[in-house]
Amino acid sequence: MRLKDIAVMLVACTVAVPAWAGDFKVHRYVAEKWNTNSYWLESDSGIVVIDAQLFRSDAKLMATMIKSTGKPVAGAFITHAHGDHFGGLNALFEELGSFPVITTQKTADGFKPTHESYLTYGFGDDFDKKLVEADRIVEDGAKLNLAGIDLMVDEIGAGESENSILIYQPDRKILFTGDATMHSAHFYLGEGFSEGALAQHRHIQKTYGDAKLLYPGHGDPATPRSVLASEIEYITFQQSLVKEALNMPGNMKEDGTGLKDDAVKKIVAAILARYPHLGDYDIGAETFLGWNVSGLVRELKTAD
Repeated sequence: MRLKDIAVMLVACTVAVPAWAGDFKVHRYVAEKWNTNSYWLESDSGIVVIDAQLFRSDAKLMATMIKSTGKPVAGAFITHAHGDHFGGLNALFEELGSFPVITTQKTADGFKPTHESYLTYGFGDDFDKKLVEADRIVEDGAKLNLAGIDLMVDEIGAGESENSILIYQPDRKILFTGDATMHSAHFYLGEGFSEGALAQHRHIQKTYGDAKLLYPGHGDPATPRSVLASEIEYITFQQSLVKEALNMPGNMKEDGTGLKDDAVKKIVAAILARYPHLGDYDIGAETFLGWNVSGLVRELKTAD
């Protein structure tokens, strides 16, 4: 085994939970690139996966860890249709055998177009050419028991992505948020749903304010109180910067498609000055925040 693989495997760890919290363990795999989290819940009888990584190499490393338990996979939830959360499904199938892929219809509808777009990104053979689609469609509010673990699906609409679901485990009061929350990292607003993202955060505050931990798609698990208010402030701050720029004469490109480069750079610099500690998924903060500005411009111009 390569030293790189060992290092990545060490990142995948069992997340500590209170001893009283039940008879299953929560494990986490963190990708070396993009810092994407996948989780698997291990009970006495089986495994439940939540999100499936982007690259085949990460999915296969995660599968090796799951396989070491000697337990079957009862199913995998996909929280939203971004490639870094479902792209590794075929590699998991190759290593672990097939299992149900579970999500809502709106989320499942995003798999194919997203997969096709990711094929153009130049990821090479590490991004699977074969698309695995969801084959167990559930409704908002669905309650499932997989491998003896009770789980509830909460569909929360558009925000960081075009549609998203939360997975709640009521016995432990833990919530798997996908990319509805992104702890200690820049929040993605590039799809133009910042108001939806704010609504999602407020929904989590209201509905799951007593949750013991939020397990995000990127970043470390945290309590609702420690992350939600700060992420709301982060989103509204970026909205205010873009609104101000749109209201200033001369900032728009001649063709009206977006802000001029100087205006974008000014906004990005202001965000970085206020949030110098946030991670950027190995993409580069300037690039990532440029995507955010573009998404906010589209959204706010349409709202006007």
